[in-house]
Amino acid sequence: MRGWTAFVIWVVLLPLLAGCGNQTDDNAKETGEGGPAKEETRFVTQMVTVEETASSDTAGEPADSQGQSPEDILALQYEYINRGDFEGAYALFAGQSQREVSLEQYRAFFEANAPYLVTDYSFSPAQIQSDSATVDAEFTVNSASGVEQLQRTQQLVRENGDWRVVMRSEQIAAFTAAGNAADTGTARKEAAPAKEKAGQKKKAASSSKQEASTTTVTVQVEGPAGESFSGSYGNIGSQRSVDGGVPAKYDVEVETGFLTFDSVTAVMQKRSPGPWEMVVRFVVDGEVVKEQSTAAEFGVVTLNYTP
Repeated sequence: MRGWTAFVIWVVLLPLLAGCGNQTDDNAKETGEGGPAKEETRFVTQMVTVEETASSDTAGEPADSQGQSPEDILALQYEYINRGDFEGAYALFAGQSQREVSLEQYRAFFEANAPYLVTDYSFSPAQIQSDSATVDAEFTVNSASGVEQLQRTQQLVRENGDWRVVMRSEQIAAFTAAGNAADTGTARKEAAPAKEKAGQKKKAASSSKQEASTTTVTVQVEGPAGESFSGSYGNIGSQRSVDGGVPAKYDVEVETGFLTFDSVTAVMQKRSPGPWEMVVRFVVDGEVVKEQSTAAEFGVVTLNYTP
């Protein structure tokens, strides 16, 4: 608002000496010839108008304490993400959210899912209650995982007069998981050379010990005493045929060690008729490591075991 303020300036003129022009002669008569001239002081009043700007009603007041609307803040965060300004987007989160998820964890999520864009977003009018607000948002996410169309209810809180975004629970889980994975990956990468060398040494030592070792596997055929069976058993390099009666036991030597794929195999068939049950077991050091049975007429059991 502009206005005019009038200032009255009093201008005092220098004394006017008597005797100037015709006025000098008149004054001389009054004072006597040769006497001092009578001074006359005149005062002139002059009106001087000066233009100035008057203070407006709002001048000097702070900016709107509420700042931008909740919808504006949420849209701004999306734009920061699309520009790759993750620090700017992170700064729009509420203080509590920033204490739960660090900037490094937040950035790691987008690096793991790059390129990441939030597009085609729209918001319902914010529902505001005191220093809290909720906004229903619809948006599309384009990331390395594909395209997703999402609907979310976003909460915001007012901090120091400005609206700030509250991380949703699923966001916190995703951001922290990405950050932890990144930290773990870095640690693994740094530790890999030493770990790999140690593993190679351990593997070489283990291999050298196992190259010449063997394991004894006992093949047991059990059932009602006197019932007969036939079949074969052995390891990859040697198979033996048998015709016998239960119970019976056969030992097989199996090679073990690095790059050794030896195994024991047994194929046994019931020869005696009737519904009796034949059980075939592999036993190592007194422990049953594999077992199978059949009660079918002339049933067959096939077992294979690699130590």
